[in-house]
Amino acid sequence: YRGDRFARVAPANVRRLEELRGSSLEVILQSEARRIEKERVLLKLFSGERWIPNDHVFILIGGDLPTSFLEKIGVATTTYYGEPPRAPQAASASSRT
Repeated sequence: YRGDRFARVAPANVRRLEELRGSSLEVILQSEARRIEKERVLLKLFSGERWIPNDHVFILIGGDLPTSFLEKIGVATTTYYGEPPRAPQAASASSRT
């Protein structure tokens, strides 16, 4: 992870990361993947470079939604920050009587 701490992470995910840290998970902050090979990845760290073994690599890249394009072609969009709104609950049979 490039930053010195996780940003925009749900509190439950932070707790889970902390639970796993040191046992089955090594969190390497302030790092950047420089080279990905079949069974290892080269990380650029503040202190230099480090090869780590890997089974799988997930590439999570950010991006901007094409909101203006979608609206231009007639697709309505809504931006939510935080938790998305919940769908209305259907009324139960007992509440309708």
